[in-house]
Amino acid sequence: MSIDLIAPPFPGHLFPLLDLGQGLRDRGFRSIRVLTTARRKSAVEACSLEFVELLAGADPFIDAIGNTEKRVGSHPFRLLSQFRMNMSLMDRLREELKTLWQEHRPDVAIVDFTVPLAGILAQQLGIPWWTCCPTPCAIETRTSTPSYLGGWQPRSDLYGRMRDRIGRGVIRTFKRTVGLLFQKPFRRWGIDGVYRDDGSEVAYSPEWIMGCGIPEFEFDRDWPRAFEFIGPLTSGPPIPFQPPEFEPDRQHILVSLGTHIPWAKKALRKVIHDVAQALPYLRFHVSGGNPGGENREAVGNIQFVDYFPYSAFLPNYSGAIVHGGTGLVYSCLRSGVPMLVAPQDFDQFDHAARIVHRGFGLSCSLREPPLKIANKLESILSDTRMRETVQAMQARMLDKNPYEKVADRLRSQFFEA
Repeated sequence: MSIDLIAPPFPGHLFPLLDLGQGLRDRGFRSIRVLTTARRKSAVEACSLEFVELLAGADPFIDAIGNTEKRVGSHPFRLLSQFRMNMSLMDRLREELKTLWQEHRPDVAIVDFTVPLAGILAQQLGIPWWTCCPTPCAIETRTSTPSYLGGWQPRSDLYGRMRDRIGRGVIRTFKRTVGLLFQKPFRRWGIDGVYRDDGSEVAYSPEWIMGCGIPEFEFDRDWPRAFEFIGPLTSGPPIPFQPPEFEPDRQHILVSLGTHIPWAKKALRKVIHDVAQALPYLRFHVSGGNPGGENREAVGNIQFVDYFPYSAFLPNYSGAIVHGGTGLVYSCLRSGVPMLVAPQDFDQFDHAARIVHRGFGLSCSLREPPLKIANKLESILSDTRMRETVQAMQARMLDKNPYEKVADRLRSQFFEA
């Protein structure tokens, strides 16, 4: 059978699908195409998957969408600006996909949740559409604590229930407003609104939403009917990298703010320098989040490395300072590494709330005094109960096999029937 995987070139969205594609290929599914931009051609081909280019020449513009100059957060005008930039590419993307699928029709399209137009088009052409969602908290639900409001912690008292209800209403109103503002292009693409008659979001597949996580990490919520946890996808593609160096009899700390938010990475270097000076007995490895980069620089007890696959090296770390991206968070949990999470933007504040709520780490801000950050880092390294909690989660994750779950679904839907 033929499977198309569609995602933007950002590692946090594309790499989980590349991980899934490799897992499916190893289970006998040979005809797998990856549809993304030219920037990730080498990464796709390193996974022995077929690369199909979308939106030729648009990589600089797409980078500007994901790598904003300022924090977007819940700021409505910045969110709208980012959404408007994304929308400006959609007519072209839709025409390219339509032409491609008319020439070579896949049996199923597995689409990253940030490119819902691709899935909606597939559905209109009669192609089964499955959504891949590395960030389950992004999905709107009718109960529990809403996301994208600064990282709220769950509360069961009257205040908490009222707060959550108002918050869910604010999010729903904002999305309906976006639907009205972009009503004309939506209708041109055959989209009548942001919600279906049953209340589910049009942006997600009505057939299957693959949640790349585990319920033990998320808050308790009433997930959509089509939603199912398949387990995290955290393995990166086999692209060149410069490995970090480990010193015997030393504790090492991984530091990463992921691949986006360049404005935060500028501040990180100074903060980590001061934190490292306060903790000279530790060794810090700072990943620049630059896939394909192979530079490495040592400054005192800090190594700055362009990129290396976290999952291959995390068992060597005693702790991690992270931004709260799901890929890195789940990699830490899979390796039993407690986290000090410094959220910067997007869904990271919600992941920080979950890390703290579940006892997997502490939160901090890069604007805090470096000594305070150093004290929190020492706390997660010395907290025996926290380490046991993380290791218990690590044990529960060992039986999660997203590749087999998706392969079973493919076999049952397309072969056994």
